[in-house]
Amino acid sequence: MREGTQQRTSTPIGRRILVVLAALLVFGAVSGSAAWAGGRPRSTASETSDAAAAAVRSLTGDGDPRATAALLPADFGAVMGYWPVVVRAGGRTVLERASGSCSSPFGDTRYDFSAACRQHDLGYDLLRYADRTGHPLGAWARAAVDRAFDRHLNERCGGPACAAAAAVYAGAVDVNSVRQLYRVPAIETPMHWGLAGSAGALVLLLGWWRRLRVRTATVLARLARAAARRVTVGLPTLLGAIGLGASLVPTILPRPLLVQAVVSAVVAVQLVAVGALARRAVARMRTMRPNRLPPTVQRWGTTALAMAAITAGVVAGHARSAELLTGMGQAAPSLAETALAAGLAGALGTVLVAAGRGLAWTARAAWRSRRVRVALLVPVLAVGSTVGFAAPRDASAGIDVGSKGRRYLAHGLTADQISQVTGKPARQPIRTYVGLGAAADPQDRARLAVRQLDQLGGFDRAAVLVLMPTGSGWVDPAGVGAAEYLYGGDIASVAVQYDDVPSWVAYLKGGGAGRQTATAVLDAVRARVDAMPAQRRPHVLLFGESLGALSGLHAPVGRADAALWVGVPGPARERAEQVSADPSQQVLLHADDPVAAWSPELAWRDTAQWSRPWVPGFSFWQGVGDLVSAYWTPDGYGHRYSTEMVDAWVRAAHPSAAGSPVAARLPQVRAAVGDLAAVG
Repeated sequence: MREGTQQRTSTPIGRRILVVLAALLVFGAVSGSAAWAGGRPRSTASETSDAAAAAVRSLTGDGDPRATAALLPADFGAVMGYWPVVVRAGGRTVLERASGSCSSPFGDTRYDFSAACRQHDLGYDLLRYADRTGHPLGAWARAAVDRAFDRHLNERCGGPACAAAAAVYAGAVDVNSVRQLYRVPAIETPMHWGLAGSAGALVLLLGWWRRLRVRTATVLARLARAAARRVTVGLPTLLGAIGLGASLVPTILPRPLLVQAVVSAVVAVQLVAVGALARRAVARMRTMRPNRLPPTVQRWGTTALAMAAITAGVVAGHARSAELLTGMGQAAPSLAETALAAGLAGALGTVLVAAGRGLAWTARAAWRSRRVRVALLVPVLAVGSTVGFAAPRDASAGIDVGSKGRRYLAHGLTADQISQVTGKPARQPIRTYVGLGAAADPQDRARLAVRQLDQLGGFDRAAVLVLMPTGSGWVDPAGVGAAEYLYGGDIASVAVQYDDVPSWVAYLKGGGAGRQTATAVLDAVRARVDAMPAQRRPHVLLFGESLGALSGLHAPVGRADAALWVGVPGPARERAEQVSADPSQQVLLHADDPVAAWSPELAWRDTAQWSRPWVPGFSFWQGVGDLVSAYWTPDGYGHRYSTEMVDAWVRAAHPSAAGSPVAARLPQVRAAVGDLAAVG
């Protein structure tokens, strides 16, 4: 009997396993079909395919990067839209795609897998190049690129945790290559994934049809009975509708449709949760106090209130958006657009509530099974341990400028461009940038910055501009370009990176690294200038925008001859008001700039910079929506500053170099700076 029982119970389990494997196989086959339709290896060779094959062999064989670059086909840049660069990364010189990255939720990890990912991206682009020129290289090339990626990952490792993370990354690449049958790497669209998911789900349905048929019929019957009993809403949905309607009214800036829909959905879901808790409390109170309202009155009453709240929100939101947009000289939106945002918010809120309930059910079910807990925790711990820590930097790698630095240096103005705008002979501006990977200590990076300026003759210019980048290391080209135009190119600028994360992340981290870096760079530049003869000393200028202003304003700004602070965040507004008493310290801050009004503290209390009525759980998300919309405004509104920086620099620094434009040429300078803002 016991053997027969075990056989009967194991048969359904085995069948389920086979069904799941079949579903995964179909999912992988359909999702990988995009690559199958691509080019196929051909027997005919060509000069193009030979050059691409030689480049792949050199790249994956860790040949000399410059020799590999020389092997690249001449038209690679024209076909792929970029040209690889030779850089120092991970203690060695490599050839890579500068804009490449680790396409993983965990990013570069604490072990700094970024260089390996960029080399892997270049290898795949070589395969795509060969395919686009009509001569695919075949499966060997993709396999070689994947093996090199695995090798480069493990070269960064010195312990078991790093090795585990490298194995996850390399394994994901191998699975993807097998899924695409080692053909040309295809860029898969959401449609491919949707079709693949549908195909896999269909296999599951067919495999479990007998069981699902009964359960589906039961569930549908229950839903039908519930819908027949209650076609109206309850307290949670009523509160969610009120929150949705209220959130449709912009606080600081008009919002794009999708941004408004997301903000309203989040606010509505919060209030739905509050309503669910309140309903439980009311249900307990009903045991002591009978309910005197008939159920029909309650249901239709809450439905009417919910519809009225959403309708009022649509009307008021449309009126407020029209007021803000027309004030900026823009066309007013249609009422239908606001109504559509409300509809999308309702749909998204419903999906979020359902997803939350599904995740809660999954978590409870998973936690009951010890095997499932172990299966979920092991990969999370292996890869999750690599997140949240700064990647180790290689001090021997030389002066690293990073991706933001390369972009900043590559888009500098030329002397001819400046001369065409100012109408006077101009000099070639000097730009320097010290990336986060150049040195671990802010003082060391500051010394490297001064050394670079010395080597390039930066201290022999009329002015030295110290730039405070944002949290990611980005520098506004309009702020720098305005100063370069006004000084006729007789200026040297230096930027030192203090972080490599989005500004909002650096903001939440406290901004201590930015303040230390700003102080170190300003002190180093000032000391070098003070050591020069008085008649040869250049002016020392400071520029900081957004998080750069927050960092720079906490440095000894009095040591600079002039400064410009743009889009100052809320925590630094008081400091900005103090320094603005000096005419050489100019502050540009729009009244509708949400960066100056928002703070994480809005989640639990009112703040001095939030001049609007504060509502718990509401003002925070309204402010987030305004932050996301800060760049959707025309120039001169929100967080968009460009042409006005020209006049601010004139008031602060009074540029008087030989190539400085006369007052009659300032309109041309403003127009040119506006064009730079569009690029930046």
